[in-house]
Amino acid sequence: MSLFSFLEKGTSTTCPSLELLAERAQIKDKTRVSKLTTSLAGKGWLKKKRKGFTGCKEYALIVSTNLDS
Repeated sequence: MSLFSFLEKGTSTTCPSLELLAERAQIKDKTRVSKLTTSLAGKGWLKKKRKGFTGCKEYALIVSTNLDS
């Protein structure tokens, strides 16, 4: 939900820092946030990639049209 809250209207990608994600999710350990986003990426709920020279992470949320499986 924290990642979703950073999306701008009409987009499916966002680039918040781990610090901002941790703050919004009320998680004190930003390493835990990284592990959670990696887990969500492994389950197919988002894509995570480094962006540009800064190395910031870009997150793309994946919305499944088939929620039964």
